[in-house]
Amino acid sequence: MLCAAAAALATASDFETLQGNWKLLLAVHDGKPLTGAELGAQLRIEGDRFSVQGPVVWPMSSGSFKLDETAKPKTVDLTDGEGKTALGIYEVRAGNRVRVCVAPAGAARPSGFESKAGSGYLLQEWQRSK
Repeated sequence: MLCAAAAALATASDFETLQGNWKLLLAVHDGKPLTGAELGAQLRIEGDRFSVQGPVVWPMSSGSFKLDETAKPKTVDLTDGEGKTALGIYEVRAGNRVRVCVAPAGAARPSGFESKAGSGYLLQEWQRSK
């Protein structure tokens, strides 16, 4: 049974794997780690739509996203209801965690998973909620 579940996860696209609810484990914005209540965010992904709830810095609280699973690193484009787009990179880790690094809307896409002071980048790690 476990082998069948692992095989199904291995063949699922990132788009399929990301569907559902996620909780924020770690966040660094512009070189500063976020702590306490700032880590109370929840992410919901349904189809190509996302929404973030909670007290955390995020380029936008809701909108749509587009993945490029073939890029190295893999890329994500987030677009809000006003047409603003934030570019990022992502990595699915063990199917139940995802790491994302996103630039502010209008800024260049990050090339690595880091958030240095002055970059404006937001680095986050999310874990699937049950």
